[in-house]
Amino acid sequence: MEHRWNVRTPVSLNVIVDSPGAGIIRGRTTDVSFGGMYVETAPSVAVDKNSVVDVSIPIVGQIHNAAALVVRTDPSGFGLMFTDFQLDTFNMLDTLFRRVRSTEQPATA
Repeated sequence: MEHRWNVRTPVSLNVIVDSPGAGIIRGRTTDVSFGGMYVETAPSVAVDKNSVVDVSIPIVGQIHNAAALVVRTDPSGFGLMFTDFQLDTFNMLDTLFRRVRSTEQPATA
């Protein structure tokens, strides 16, 4: 069982990751939380685990940048844990999550 501090929200965003070892990587998120995100990339992209990267996130019409640590990699992409971002990015993530949750349909029995 996984124990997480932050709830993952299924969100699909085009992001740009600047990795010291791999250069500029374009990917798409599958889920995002206040703690980090998973980024799907082309299978040929290799990112080093435990490397610090800069990620550009388009949220509500603005580009926000955050530093992140690569915490896991697999053939489809990599998981990032945010290490630092500005208060306005936190607020924009909150706005994004509220919008996503307000459009979710309630489960039917």
